[in-house]
Amino acid sequence: EALAIDTNLLLYSFRSFEGEYKSLLGEYIDQEADLGELIHKVIALANSMKPLSCDSGWDNQVKGKIPLVLAGVFAVFTIHKSGASYNRIETSSGQSNMGEKLLMKPHNIQVLTILCMFGCSSSSSDSLESQLQQIRTGEGK
Repeated sequence: EALAIDTNLLLYSFRSFEGEYKSLLGEYIDQEADLGELIHKVIALANSMKPLSCDSGWDNQVKGKIPLVLAGVFAVFTIHKSGASYNRIETSSGQSNMGEKLLMKPHNIQVLTILCMFGCSSSSSDSLESQLQQIRTGEGK
């Protein structure tokens, strides 16, 4: 059975993710920023969605928080993995283009797939659907 995807809803969720991700990166990429504070923010946001089960509770309010949690998780990953290199390049050369290229960011298809898996592409269901998503080679694995 094919999964019905509301592309407008998925695009809205992706844009919400993208805006939050860029905002968090801008705020926390600086070497003086407290990464622990960002981690606590993400954990608090995730905890605000409890309790959840796969069978119920996935209403539009919860689905609206998923892109924000995902943005926080990916921002922590990006900063942890490549933030120091970014800051070194920024400090030494002053070229923001060079620093941007060093950042390990999620590929768009990865984000879209995760949003789909967490129900952000369907407003008709309040549970998680069993599904298998495939990301082909070269598409952001």
